[in-house]
Amino acid sequence: MRRLYQLDVLRGIAAAIVVFHHILLTLSPDADPARSWPALAYVSIGRTQVLLFFVLSGYVLTRSLEHQTYRVYAIRRVFRLGIPFIASLLFALALRYAVHPHPLEDQSRWFNEQWQNTLTFKGFMAHILMRGHWADASLNSVLWSLWYEMRISLVLPLMVMFARWSPQLATAAFAALALIAAKMLEPHPLYSYDLMQTVWVTAYFVLPFATGMALALSRPQSLPGWLWPLAIVLLASPSDLQVCVGSAILIGLAIDQGEWLLSKPLLWLGKVSFSLYLFHMPIMMAMVYVMHDVLPDWLTMLIAVPTIMIFSQFAYVVVERPSI
Repeated sequence: MRRLYQLDVLRGIAAAIVVFHHILLTLSPDADPARSWPALAYVSIGRTQVLLFFVLSGYVLTRSLEHQTYRVYAIRRVFRLGIPFIASLLFALALRYAVHPHPLEDQSRWFNEQWQNTLTFKGFMAHILMRGHWADASLNSVLWSLWYEMRISLVLPLMVMFARWSPQLATAAFAALALIAAKMLEPHPLYSYDLMQTVWVTAYFVLPFATGMALALSRPQSLPGWLWPLAIVLLASPSDLQVCVGSAILIGLAIDQGEWLLSKPLLWLGKVSFSLYLFHMPIMMAMVYVMHDVLPDWLTMLIAVPTIMIFSQFAYVVVERPSI
């Protein structure tokens, strides 16, 4: 299967936007960037990038199923996600104990909630087992998305079989599942605190995976260039459905017209995107604690960005590439 490097770049840009989003959350005194930067009241930049990750996974994994058995696919997926996941947990744990976190009065509520939970051995094992409770993301909050990435990617082959057997029925079923899950999870389909809730959140996130799967199975022809701005607008929407549609359009455009994405810096960003996503939060947290009484937060974040980039390359070489 020919690798579509444009999609790696999309993932890299999305990971960089997540980092930017977390920097804004750190710098915003009330954990609401829109109050400090009013222009951000009109766009959604954090959660939407995770939905783009899911749509990308649905597309890429569906294409990969044409060339491997389920057994090989499942083993690869568990190692591909599991090893970096555990490595990022251990890394976050080491930094947490190194800096002895405590509430900082002039930091946002969002920041102070990150490392304040009491962590026991049982709690750490709950993190590793990906049971899906929000408390299990207390070491590294971005890891919540990997719970659903792992679960849904392992059932994706069944989704593909269903979609090939009856595309219309599959579309209706996946849409109905997302609608029911959203209703069960009101007001916000993200957080889960018990087994039933995490099942419903998993069901809800089937939708972006199914969107990418449908794109891979339909193999659309060339798209008009004027769809680029539409895709960006949809990606900034607070509606998850619109974000999924915008993600699908963006993927189609990147494949068809994305040669301009293939510059060396962007290709590098795409290569280390997973490591960038997994390891940036512990580094940011630790640097704020260490530099809190030494530098202003904005300068700490300015130093954190190259630090995160360098460490992402290191983590790619030492952790991610061997797991692949």
